[in-house]
Amino acid sequence: MRALGRRGMSRRELERLLAAQGYHEHAIADELDRLEGVGLIDDYAFAQHLVAHLQESKGMSGGAIKAELVKRVVAPGAIEYAMDLIDTADELAQARELAVKRARQYGSLDQATVERRLTAFLLRRGFAASTVRAAVVAARTA
Repeated sequence: MRALGRRGMSRRELERLLAAQGYHEHAIADELDRLEGVGLIDDYAFAQHLVAHLQESKGMSGGAIKAELVKRVVAPGAIEYAMDLIDTADELAQARELAVKRARQYGSLDQATVERRLTAFLLRRGFAASTVRAAVVAARTA
């Protein structure tokens, strides 16, 4: 219960945590069913919340968000549901916005260094190479 209080967790993530702490398999299943029944565990709501958080606060792309959902062992149906909520058409605008904002921080650096750093920054956020190129060009002209 304390683990759920610290941060949201998927059902499978919590199951692994309880198993690592030595709880019996049947006790874990019963408790997870109970928690799901009262609404404390919901992979769909968890995935939806995580997508919103990662997009807004971390500026992550759809691909990076999907990788994070898989890493957090979210149910496949919940991942598919959450990925449908992401506006992929807005990804280029998001990458441009991040690039322009980050480019301001590199004010005193030469153009080649700025472009290299912006490219690496956006690729780490999971944006496609073509999106990154367009965003870096937009940041250069902004």
